[in-house]
Amino acid sequence: MMENEATQIEGEVRAEKGEEQEKHVPQEFQECVFCKILAKQLPAMVVEENSSFMAVLEINPKAIGHVLVFPKRHIAHFEEMDMKEMAEYAHTIKSVVRKMRRKLYITGYTVVSQNGFSSGQMTGHFVTHIIPTYSSKKVDMNLLAALPTLDIPPAVMEDTFRRLRE
Repeated sequence: MMENEATQIEGEVRAEKGEEQEKHVPQEFQECVFCKILAKQLPAMVVEENSSFMAVLEINPKAIGHVLVFPKRHIAHFEEMDMKEMAEYAHTIKSVVRKMRRKLYITGYTVVSQNGFSSGQMTGHFVTHIIPTYSSKKVDMNLLAALPTLDIPPAVMEDTFRRLRE
């Protein structure tokens, strides 16, 4: 059993016995830049905030108006959100994009989040990038074109389909 699982189980047992759990902040939360922004320990240019999410300007932007949207609850991956958070997440992204269209006159945008180290996720806090584009005459950003197309054998495609469909 991993240490985190043991700590969680220990806390659940204490709660069942009516014992007070220790009031401490886990180390990974203390070091999380997004948790620090939420705790007002780090400055941020907040463009939108609601009960579940915060949207801030990216400090290393890929375009003018590049925004990060992240949950107030410390979660690592998209699938950890509950249904209420999913709805609020979609609402937040839609609201930010509408502001971008009205105030920045964007012509398009890319919404991307990287989940897991192998996908390029660089932080333990789930975050989504909204990167605006401004050109009406050319493609400003084509992320999929940057990825190579794989020649996957039909048998592997069938197996993948079967596994995902189950």
